[in-house]
Amino acid sequence: MILTLCFCFAAIIRQDMDGRPSRPPIQLGWHDELRNVNRWRPLDMDNKAKCEIIAAGNVRLSLGHVPEGWPYGFQWSGLKRNVTADVARFPVLMAFVGPVRGYAHLDVDVLDADGKAVKTIRSNTVNVTAVKRSSMPGMEGANSDRFQVPAGVLQCELAKELLPATYSMQIRMIVGGGNGGCSATYHWIGFVAQKDAEWLADHPNYVVSRGIPDFDARRR
Repeated sequence: MILTLCFCFAAIIRQDMDGRPSRPPIQLGWHDELRNVNRWRPLDMDNKAKCEIIAAGNVRLSLGHVPEGWPYGFQWSGLKRNVTADVARFPVLMAFVGPVRGYAHLDVDVLDADGKAVKTIRSNTVNVTAVKRSSMPGMEGANSDRFQVPAGVLQCELAKELLPATYSMQIRMIVGGGNGGCSATYHWIGFVAQKDAEWLADHPNYVVSRGIPDFDARRR
């Protein structure tokens, strides 16, 4: 009986008073809570994404129906920003995104001294077509644009591609999907220590509800 009570008490104190899971000490490298997009720029392409700040930490990128004669079977666009990243200490680039109508992913260019890309790394993709057809009939085909993924986490495991060092990089937040239109809402993006990446992947909403400044972040 006493042992059972001890286990119950331990489970309770692992959560905050409001029911959210307690967090471990987390440190971030460069990060952006996406309270605004003043330092982000559209991609160098004609098909530019519409950018809306729904609220602080809610940046919605969207594309409408493609124009007549569009030569591709799908469309994409996004925002870009140049940053300095300490991959030795924070080797995982993460972003929380959702809802997604179409797909979303991150592209990272490693830049040389002249600002030219010498290597490109892509994250996993949160993709509406990856959801099982049986769970959402009509997921693929002419009417698939109206379906969406509620939320997902994007991750780039940079240590698998790069030596531990500090790099100049260009980050691109991508939205894409069917030619009838697509959208993705980004909530936060940042470089994370390897030991913290798994916890954040399991609790991405915690960052949104509390705000990244609440973390033990080393601001840059």
